[in-house]
Amino acid sequence: MRKQRSLASPQSINSDILAGVDGAAYIPRAPVDQALYVLGLTSGSYEAIQSISAVINYEGLLHWVQSRPDIQLYGDTYSDRSFKVPVISFQVSRRSPANSVGQIWAKTNCTSTADSYWARSLLEDVMCMDIDDGLIQSPFVHYSTINEAQ
Repeated sequence: MRKQRSLASPQSINSDILAGVDGAAYIPRAPVDQALYVLGLTSGSYEAIQSISAVINYEGLLHWVQSRPDIQLYGDTYSDRSFKVPVISFQVSRRSPANSVGQIWAKTNCTSTADSYWARSLLEDVMCMDIDDGLIQSPFVHYSTINEAQ
């Protein structure tokens, strides 16, 4: 009678064949894993990894805006994400927000807008700002380089 080899024995392992085998592929998955896969939610971690460079660029852009003497930044000036979302509000001196937004749209892919953002009384009465067009708001999390946002 022929002796059977155990799958775990070193003689039965062919390293060329097993090089691409995922050990977890043989483990039964939990129903939650299957539901997440079917719903398309398992790729979220890959998307989060891809967004890391955008967050780093956002912080660099915030520092760049703060260094410009012709730009008045409104709101929190620190980049701690527990206090701030990646949107900034600002005005450029000697330019109307509408003109600035027009130039931003003409030169970049940045989707800046000029408006009072439902806060006209806050801007005029509390912050004592004389605003016609409002402030410029720019979201920077969707851009992949500082040059795209500048």
